[in-house]
Amino acid sequence: MAISDWMPTLIARLGTITGLAANGTQPHRVRGYTDLPATLLELPSMIVLPLRSPHQYSAGGPAIWVHQLQATLYVSPAVLPEAFAVAIPYIKLVRDKMAANVTLTGLSWSGGRVAHWLPQADANFYEGPGRVTYAGADGNEREYLGIIFRMEVKEVETAVTVTA
Repeated sequence: MAISDWMPTLIARLGTITGLAANGTQPHRVRGYTDLPATLLELPSMIVLPLRSPHQYSAGGPAIWVHQLQATLYVSPAVLPEAFAVAIPYIKLVRDKMAANVTLTGLSWSGGRVAHWLPQADANFYEGPGRVTYAGADGNEREYLGIIFRMEVKEVETAVTVTA
């Protein structure tokens, strides 16, 4: 499994979205499984996590992963009416970023490549804006206004050894 091969690129692409992009003093506000924050200090922020994947391989062919991901956008520290106007434009911004990078700009590595990065085929692309939660280092869940995006990355892994 090569999530570590493509996840940094996916996070970096999302990290160029206006409002999530780096500024002069802060890095971009998109994080993955390797750098989860103890608390969400800066908003908006997005956290991208793998959820599940069907997997196929055979003796004569490549290994195919279709990784299902959840990207949760946290917009405000409470469900505030004015936060909806901040959140809703991200639906198009995220979709446009994905559409412009369907193969994560041709990402490949020794033994594999990304075939596509798309909205998840069997789920709604987004849910919300609405209530989302995040449990910080103290384990207490905090409520935010946010949007949950469902994505998939199809990975074709050619360096798989299958033996009887």
